[in-house]
Amino acid sequence: MFSNVFSLFSGEQSAVVDVLNIESTTVPEPSHPYYPLNLKLVKYTEPTYSFVFLLTCFFCAVSVVAILSLILIYHKKSVASLDKGYFIWFNITGCIHVFLEGYLSLFYGTIAEDNGIMSQLWKEYSLSDSRYLSSDPFVVIMESVTAAIWGPVAFLTSIAIYNNYPSRHLLQLTISIGLKRFITGSTLSELISYG
Repeated sequence: MFSNVFSLFSGEQSAVVDVLNIESTTVPEPSHPYYPLNLKLVKYTEPTYSFVFLLTCFFCAVSVVAILSLILIYHKKSVASLDKGYFIWFNITGCIHVFLEGYLSLFYGTIAEDNGIMSQLWKEYSLSDSRYLSSDPFVVIMESVTAAIWGPVAFLTSIAIYNNYPSRHLLQLTISIGLKRFITGSTLSELISYG
């Protein structure tokens, strides 16, 4: 043991290489930036758009929905100002559920290899949770339920607000607070995801 230490000080550096075994411990570079790094993403392609561009596209789409909703509800005298804001919010929510989450539900198997704007939005989102990009069955099912049920319920809520139906209160409560937990089992999903 001391001979290796003395050889280090005497200028023999081959002992350092032998002790650390540097050449045999090199780790290959991952083919993607998602965790875990050993995640298998078949046919993964790097995104071509920047984060800023994708965020701009997303907010432009949200702005278009908000402006169109505002134009539609603005002159409606029978709807209170706060309810007009809810109308805009539920239209945005419905579009996000139906279009963005619906896209994941339909194309979950090809998002990793596709470089369309919607796929790249999901690639960016997947940096926080790679299950969205790896076609995790649980995530795909939960997003499909969200796209198929909660998107249309958000649009029904908007229609009820626009027409000043009393059912708007029950629909708002349902989508905002809690029936979602009972129908989709989101408490169970949280236990499975994080437990």
